[in-house]
Amino acid sequence: MLQRIWAVMQKEFIQTQRDRRALSIQLTMPLLQLFLFGYAITMNVSHIPTIVADQSLDPASRAFVQAFTSSGYFDVVAAVSGEADVYQAIDQGRAQVGIVVPPDFSAHVARGNAQALVLVDGSDLFTSQSAYNAATAIAEQYSTQLTVETLQRSSQLPAGSNLLPINAHVRIL
Repeated sequence: MLQRIWAVMQKEFIQTQRDRRALSIQLTMPLLQLFLFGYAITMNVSHIPTIVADQSLDPASRAFVQAFTSSGYFDVVAAVSGEADVYQAIDQGRAQVGIVVPPDFSAHVARGNAQALVLVDGSDLFTSQSAYNAATAIAEQYSTQLTVETLQRSSQLPAGSNLLPINAHVRIL
């Protein structure tokens, strides 16, 4: 069996050496594809369609959502009223990311234990990982900014508050 495979390989090698056009195509096509696909595939993910359910509608929640939109990674395509609408929009493909801000967001920010939910569509692996990493970084940066502002207003942290007042739960669906 191996002798037959070896014989076919030798015959094809000899035939390829005889036909210079076939040899040049075999060598140039992979290089051409490498360059074309290398330029076509971009690793920079930005302007991800995002849907927002801001149930708080106060300055703190607006600033939190604004931190996402001003980053360049997320573009708000619609605003909805609840978490179920966010799931539905992601399932229907109208958005790849959903941000859910609870009704009592501002009060929890003041206490230092606010939570927000960021939902990421996991059907596209690279985009979902990029969105996950960007959302986590933006939430931590915004939380750090709030902590710095709190420390600047007073010489110490309020009693019982965390060092980072917002905990964003980012989930890939």
